[in-house]
Amino acid sequence: MQSSKKKYYCNGIDWIAAALNYQCRLTPARGNNFLIVLELGDRFSPAGKARLLDACQTMLPMLGGSIRRAWHLAPYWRQGDGPEVPFSESSATDGTSADSALHIFANEPLPKKTSIEIKLISCNGAERLIFKFSHLLFDGRGAELLLKSIDEEDLETIAAHPGLPTPELDGWSDKFQAGKIVHRKRLAILRQHKIAALPSAQMTTMPAGFRIIQLDTATSADIRKKSDREAGPFMLGIYLASIVCLRFDQILNVRGVNGDIILPMSVDLRGFGIPANTVFFNQWSFSPLVAERDERRELADWIDKLKKQMMSNAAGSIPQSLRAASMLARVLPLPALALFAKNIFGGAAGSIMFSFMSGSSIASAFIETPLLNMYHLPLMPPHPGIGVFFNRFEDRINAVLSYRQGILSEIEIDDFASSIEKSLRQQ
Repeated sequence: MQSSKKKYYCNGIDWIAAALNYQCRLTPARGNNFLIVLELGDRFSPAGKARLLDACQTMLPMLGGSIRRAWHLAPYWRQGDGPEVPFSESSATDGTSADSALHIFANEPLPKKTSIEIKLISCNGAERLIFKFSHLLFDGRGAELLLKSIDEEDLETIAAHPGLPTPELDGWSDKFQAGKIVHRKRLAILRQHKIAALPSAQMTTMPAGFRIIQLDTATSADIRKKSDREAGPFMLGIYLASIVCLRFDQILNVRGVNGDIILPMSVDLRGFGIPANTVFFNQWSFSPLVAERDERRELADWIDKLKKQMMSNAAGSIPQSLRAASMLARVLPLPALALFAKNIFGGAAGSIMFSFMSGSSIASAFIETPLLNMYHLPLMPPHPGIGVFFNRFEDRINAVLSYRQGILSEIEIDDFASSIEKSLRQQ
């Protein structure tokens, strides 16, 4: 990597990610981190560990960096002199203990001056290789691309396209025009809808929790067929989001929460003006989906509502406009931006987060170790405090319900996760 004095300017979404990181500063993890879990089909060898850490060694200046502000207020990532990437191992005697170790690791803060930490958890001969990433430097796809580059020993890809080469203090008319589009979209949502949200004011210090749903290849194939039949081709994300709405609606009904459901759905913009192999920084945007809660609450109704919303957002280039408009937000200090993000939808950050990574950048083996499965574990920011995240690995679909403890009772969380899994498995 390059000199530790090098500046990489942050885009507007990076600054939003930094604001979400600020929201998480009082949680046990002290930041907005996420995990990628590799379930290994064989032992991870000492040679594999050495190769992994050697690859990480080449990135230490980047991994040890931090966000700063230039004199003109544009934020940038300044490389630093960080330590070696932490790697630890632990053993568990049963699956419950292994899950507990995963939960503990997820809620621990990243060590200082590093944006990655790695842990190998062994349980009854099975192993999980777990990577913890900071959202300040990585998004989910970028983290996968990093692991892909390490596996393929393609360090040139790792070093490519790191952030913005200039502060981009120009093109203001385009940025303000994008801001007008986003502002009109937001006002239209607030005029037409009262947003349903769970109370999250007390979530600022709560640990993260999660439930993991792993589906085999046969069940995943059935889901894809049902999606094609009921939502149409290439609409698997909308089909899965509709299931989340259907089941979250039931939670809200029991709680007596009124209003419509809004999903701030994340959209990866690689390949849309951003190089497809970009590893570092946040290359996503949002497509806000609003689902009206009326008397018709069958899955087909949710599919129809969300499909129309997504197509309208795509036709109006809402995700691209939001990304361009977010460049204007870089002037705001993080506490102010974090407060705005918390209340962006009329006092709420949305009803429930949702994302779907439709394909995996990671192959069926990692550093010559076969993989049984791979899934993401995002740790939810305190607001809205709950989200459902899907990914595909090979021919399998995984779902993770991520939440801040206390947003719902553990019984409600179990019921919510079970209801989602029931819908996914229905023939």
